[in-house]
Amino acid sequence: MAITYPGSLDPAVGGGIATATLSVGGSGGQSHKAAHDNISAALVALETKVGATASTDTASHEYRLNNLAVLNRYYGVDTTNTNTYAITVASDFTLIPGTLVSFVVSNTATSASTLNVNGTGAFPIVNRAGITVGYGAGSGGYELFPNKTHLAVYTGGTTPTWRLLTPIGRYCSPSNPPASPQTYECAGADIVYFQVSFPNNINITLAHLAAGTVLILFLYISGTGPFTYQIGATNPAGGAMNMYVVPRGAGGGTPTNITSTAVSLSAGQYVWLVGQVQGPTAVYLI
Repeated sequence: MAITYPGSLDPAVGGGIATATLSVGGSGGQSHKAAHDNISAALVALETKVGATASTDTASHEYRLNNLAVLNRYYGVDTTNTNTYAITVASDFTLIPGTLVSFVVSNTATSASTLNVNGTGAFPIVNRAGITVGYGAGSGGYELFPNKTHLAVYTGGTTPTWRLLTPIGRYCSPSNPPASPQTYECAGADIVYFQVSFPNNINITLAHLAAGTVLILFLYISGTGPFTYQIGATNPAGGAMNMYVVPRGAGGGTPTNITSTAVSLSAGQYVWLVGQVQGPTAVYLI
């Protein structure tokens, strides 16, 4: 949205204008000079309210009007080929809370990543739950991909971040998890892909899954076996959820609760499960 600023307020119209009667909206009319004075006063009032120069006051009418087209203006493509992304956008960019930017990364995020816009500072990129992308136990990164446009909002505050608004996935591939119970953070993800090879019995929990989250689980034995697996989950509030595997086929059957029941796999066996979080207490897979 282009705005051209006057540079200074218009002076009120002075004398020297003919006082011939101008009929405006009724009998008797209004003098030509008076009409000009009224229009000039209205322009001065408008410029005073909106401002004569670009404002950085987020509460001002001018700033709000000027930023209606922010999605079109603040767009950039990263060329760093690292996880410390940097973009250049329109020169009027101001780093204030609530500012939106859209960007394309040059490489897949393989670790904790940052974004620097117009040299204003590198701040962590987080998902909608505030979890740093590409970071955490068992994380393989990959929340950000090249050639995809991502939208983020600057949060400001004492620990400023760029919070992603576009959907992202959580890729988790822990290497040889121990037999003791393990928890993997999944908050803020729209889809979770969990892949694990295990050389012993495992008991894992996928934490803070929201309703509607899509799950893809790929499990296989890396030792001689047989070994067992149990998989549980928690909802965004931390409440326990049961994970059920529904029998395939038109005949149906009783779902298996793989949270409370240990399922055995022998060497060379693989399990591929796909499903969705149905609500605050259950996850169903096939």
